[in-house]
Amino acid sequence: MIDIVSYRIRIGMYHKGKRTMTKHNCNGKSYGKLPIGFSCALRVAIFCAITLLILAGDVESNPGPRPTGGTQTRQSTLDEIAREPTLKDILKQMHDMNEEIQQSIAKNTIEVSNKVDNLNRKIDSLNQRLKDIEEENKQIRADNIYLQKQMDIVEAQSRRNNLVFYGFTEEEKETWEISEQKVRNFITDKLGLNAESIAIERAHRINTKTNPRPIIAKFANYKEKENILKESRLLQQKRRKKQNYRKDEHRSVSEDFTRRVRTIRNKLQPKIKEAIENKKRFRLRYDKLIIEGEAFTYNIEKEELVKL
Repeated sequence: MIDIVSYRIRIGMYHKGKRTMTKHNCNGKSYGKLPIGFSCALRVAIFCAITLLILAGDVESNPGPRPTGGTQTRQSTLDEIAREPTLKDILKQMHDMNEEIQQSIAKNTIEVSNKVDNLNRKIDSLNQRLKDIEEENKQIRADNIYLQKQMDIVEAQSRRNNLVFYGFTEEEKETWEISEQKVRNFITDKLGLNAESIAIERAHRINTKTNPRPIIAKFANYKEKENILKESRLLQQKRRKKQNYRKDEHRSVSEDFTRRVRTIRNKLQPKIKEAIENKKRFRLRYDKLIIEGEAFTYNIEKEELVKL
């Protein structure tokens, strides 16, 4: 029989209010002294482990808890990560892309360069053509000016026997005979010439907007026409010397010039007024103004006064 004290000592109970140490035997062998409390806890743990093993049964029939969805997701994520390209692959792809881009840029550069060369050749061709056209235009303008001058000469030849009379009052429904008689009266009364001996082929009003309209008269003899023009110029010089003269005396005679010459003579009027104010001697001959030996004309194309 084992007394209660020995039983308590064996199972690790406290004895007499103190923790005691005991020897544990296994098959009659001693393993040294262990704390009584530890020995009790060890026994409880062993008991629990054996109970769990009995409850678990066979491993094949009870393999354990089934894998959850989270585990499958993690596995698939790991698989995807494994399938992702590595840094080396990425660098290789970037290198290949860079080579493709460089090749494309080089190809496009060559194409653009060829197009630019073609455009430059076309531009050079157009510039040369433009220069040729400009030269042709210059020649055409020069020829046009020459032809215009030749036409003016021919037209002037047809007008060489004409004189234009300004400042003569105009009657209503005035006939050519009336206009001619007014010219003859002026030649006789103001110029002091024998108008009856002067042959006038025709005399009539010119269709202009001025009032009164001037009278153009064509003389049969060129010398008689020049004599009338000379006397009319002397008359104008006498009038300039007068301080005042009657309005009805403000009549003048000029040659019948072409439209171009009339335009030039009108443009020379400011220069004539300047010469008169400065009391300089001048002559206006055809399309030229001569002031004390210096000749001037007006360039219609350039619209400027030219000193000859």
